[in-house]
Amino acid sequence: MCDTWGFERPALGTQQNGAAIIAGRVGWMDFLRGVAILLVLLHHAIDLAAMFSGVAPPDAVMIIDVGALPYRMPLLVFLSGMLLPRSLEASPGRYYLGKLRRIVWPSFVWVLAYGAVAGMEQLSSWKLWLGGTWLWFLCYLAVFYAIAPLLRRAPAWLAPAAAWGASVLAPSTHWTQFFFLAAFFFAGDAIWRVRRYLQAWDRPRWRWPAAAVALGYAAFYVAQIYDERVPMIFGHFDPLVAPIVLVAIGGLIVTARAVPNVATPWTRFLGRNSIVYYVSHFPLQIAWTMWLGSHEVWAWEWHILGGVALSLAVGSALVFLRARSSLVEALFVLPLPARWVNRVALIRSSQQRVT
Repeated sequence: MCDTWGFERPALGTQQNGAAIIAGRVGWMDFLRGVAILLVLLHHAIDLAAMFSGVAPPDAVMIIDVGALPYRMPLLVFLSGMLLPRSLEASPGRYYLGKLRRIVWPSFVWVLAYGAVAGMEQLSSWKLWLGGTWLWFLCYLAVFYAIAPLLRRAPAWLAPAAAWGASVLAPSTHWTQFFFLAAFFFAGDAIWRVRRYLQAWDRPRWRWPAAAVALGYAAFYVAQIYDERVPMIFGHFDPLVAPIVLVAIGGLIVTARAVPNVATPWTRFLGRNSIVYYVSHFPLQIAWTMWLGSHEVWAWEWHILGGVALSLAVGSALVFLRARSSLVEALFVLPLPARWVNRVALIRSSQQRVT
């Protein structure tokens, strides 16, 4: 029997909602990843406009950005964790080579792009190469994927629980953030592994309660920032709110699966090509806001909305060119001869036949 979450690879196009499988993709995953990437573009456009040009958007835009803060990156790592079991179907050599080519390599390439925009002298800092920029997310993912095969024999709940406990005891905010997101990465893997037991929760009646939790905590988080009467209780990546964020992510998944695919082609496109938009947008937005400032353009719409629009336009152009140029493809995937990539798999399969 096919799993309606898309985990068992049902026939293409058998469903018209977000649970449908289209060309091997799970529609609701691409949709949510696309929304999260769009929020990342907005967040960085706001930050960079303030940092380089002293431009700030109106409160309404800031409220949207701050309200999304508790969910944006946990959702991205959670979705990445849900893809872990499929990645681990590959042989160990091919698994690690794939992560090297598609996660580690683009982070190094686009650090160079950052240096070209922000100043090449910054590249002398070793921290810049190890996640000292917006590419910290890829560095985190590389570590999570690196240790994941070592934990496959452990119970599904152990890795997220241990990571969450480490986030509570972490000695600094940096390590709190690292372990907090690790907990969500391995929680995504755990949910994927026990998905059959969660089918009863995939019902419309759970959407509103989960949405109420998500919106309620987002509203409280915003109130902490903007309302002096509300005490600052929870911080960014606060381990104490991990259960709330997890429930909210569950609500987002249930809701996204009910959205018709015909209503989300653009966001699913962003989700399918999220790596392109993620790595390319930051240097573009720096150059854009600095150029506007040099021409004494100070309207927030140009700096922030224009920065998002530019990131989407250039990112889409790169997606188009990536499919047609090996040189552009090399900006996102380490180029290797196909026979090298396949060699590990061939060796693995021959070993299995012998044994």
